Amino acid sequence: MKALLASVSILFAFISRGESLSCEQCMNLNGATCSGNQRVCEGYATRCDNTYMEFTRDGQTTSTTFKGCAVEQKCTNYFLSESLGGFQFRMQKSYCEKDNCNTRDLVVPPRNNTPNGVRCPKCYAENATSCQSYETMECTGLETKCMDFGGKIRKYDQILTVASMNCVNEEPCNQPIMYCSDGPAVEIDHFRCSDGEKYS
Repeated sequence: MKALLASVSILFAFISRGESLSCEQCMNLNGATCSGNQRVCEGYATRCDNTYMEFTRDGQTTSTTFKGCAVEQKCTNYFLSESLGGFQFRMQKSYCEKDNCNTRDLVVPPRNNTPNGVRCPKCYAENATSCQSYETMECTGLETKCMDFGGKIRKYDQILTVASMNCVNEEPCNQPIMYCSDGPAVEIDHFRCSDGEKYS
């Protein structure tokens, strides 16, 4: 009887391991690509995550890449683009459900700086999770919504606590982004979208 129970336990353990998802896991805090070991996901993770982030400030662009396991089931692939004066932030998120399906490197679409006829409140503050707007900005390209953001962004080995009100594209506004963006690179306190003021 003990031998039978032991055999069943071993078989169950083997099957359980066989059903676990394997994802590539890596992080590059200063580059558009990364590669790492393929690891078995723990807990309730059922999808692989692939994240690319791009920061542009005063004409200087830096990139961060993260790949790993993902738990949240409500999230879908999306692209985020936001601008505030001389600062621009873009992020591409991709999820997949097969073993090691997150090995490819993501590429964001080229920027479109053509004015689109929308104005949004404008403010920015560091070491704060909120800011107050006293002026507006003209939005460009895909960025047709207004965003109110507060949270932490990891850049290189620094963690920046920032707040901003600015232009953003519509796609992330339709996501449960409080859950979809959390990870080693972004920690959100609040993210709200609204319609901007249209002008001609």
